[in-house]
Amino acid sequence: MPGPIPGYPDSLQPHVAAVLLESFLYGLYVILFSVSVLTLRRKVHQWPLLSMSLAMFVLATADIGFTIGVLFVKQFKQNLKLDDLRPRYFLCVTNNTIANLLTFYRCCHIWRMQKSIVAGTCIFLILTTICGYTTISLVQYVWVSVLINMIFNVVTTGLTAGRLWWLIRVSRAMLGEAVITQYKNAAYFILESGILYTIYVLFALASQRLTYVNVMLDTGLVQIFGMIPTWMTVHSAFKKSMTSECMFSQQ
Repeated sequence: MPGPIPGYPDSLQPHVAAVLLESFLYGLYVILFSVSVLTLRRKVHQWPLLSMSLAMFVLATADIGFTIGVLFVKQFKQNLKLDDLRPRYFLCVTNNTIANLLTFYRCCHIWRMQKSIVAGTCIFLILTTICGYTTISLVQYVWVSVLINMIFNVVTTGLTAGRLWWLIRVSRAMLGEAVITQYKNAAYFILESGILYTIYVLFALASQRLTYVNVMLDTGLVQIFGMIPTWMTVHSAFKKSMTSECMFSQQ
């Protein structure tokens, strides 16, 4: 007997497990977002980052509410249809677009707005966004959008971390050892965050034919899309504060 949606499991258990997984991730996200607000609220120049973090958190909150609503209203009654999930795909794409904007901003900022970097990553960002919103009506090709987003993040993460390592190499004599250590930690953190994001997305893509696993990982994507950039924003703010303190202590 085929399920209500092609590729989705018939039984209720994997859907309940998916909601529990997303609820767990959302709980972590609440803690992370609270820390970001406390860290950035008094820094005037960080308000654009805080605004985007707030937008992602609002979308993630809407998503968890929508997912729970779909579970109780539709899935319990075994009448879940594909059109019922389209709003969730819209939330996912929009959240990921904001996350990509944060990644784009961080990459261009590290590269001091070099025209070639800004132009290249901007074109990539536009293509990624167009692909994301196009697949909302072509759900069978959502994996293409997820793959392109992953490639975008791998490229921008590599550019950002690579630039930091280059700055460490050429500025070692001018900067103190404490500041160099902060730059190294920042580069490591960016790479680790990018790797965590990539691993999760790869698992989600690799589990396309494992319906029980895929429905769980797919449900958590919206939370992951918001958590990683927020986590990196918080770390960046802490890094700047610590760097300023180190430079003040050296004077």
